[in-house]
Amino acid sequence: MTPRKRGARTPKAPPLENQVSAARYIGDRIKQASGTYALMGGFALLLLGSQRSTRDVDMVTDLRMKQIWSLIEGDSWLIIPKSKKVADVLKIFVNTGPGFDDCKLSKAVEVDIALPGVKGTPASIGRATATVKGLSSLDVTHILRGKLSHYASREFDRDFEDIVFLLRNYQDQIKEGRRSLRGEDVELFLNSEDLSETARATYAKILKD
Repeated sequence: MTPRKRGARTPKAPPLENQVSAARYIGDRIKQASGTYALMGGFALLLLGSQRSTRDVDMVTDLRMKQIWSLIEGDSWLIIPKSKKVADVLKIFVNTGPGFDDCKLSKAVEVDIALPGVKGTPASIGRATATVKGLSSLDVTHILRGKLSHYASREFDRDFEDIVFLLRNYQDQIKEGRRSLRGEDVELFLNSEDLSETARATYAKILKD
């Protein structure tokens, strides 16, 4: 059995309306360039009803990194940090609030833009998306795939909690798409010492054929 790492706490998050505004702004820019994007990670879970806050917005796009650069350079809405690109993930900050949008508070929201295949995302995102509250997101199964991948590599509390949230609330969707989950990641989660035997058996029926 594998214990999860309890030391990594969820940082303080900006207001949800600021995060939604930032996600919509970058998503619209990507669509204007004829690209596809999909939200993922903790922010996508928020849109699905999770109560766990997250400090940033994660998304994946099928645009090439060079195309993304052409979209963001010189944009007054954006702050581009010096340490902006790590392993095919581009980190930027989107200005939100008075002077930029209708949000009440001024917040620079972190948006991490990944390429397909990174962070447990599918190699092609076109058939792995769904519309959630007017925004494009990975579908439930592929959000779960990413969370299982994160849990397998770092075993943080927040990843465990997110996986359990999806299993409790989206059983039917997961059963329909579970063939896209990675077996080794599923087994590592099911072997967690934080699961009771009853929960382990219940989740195994959802996750495995």
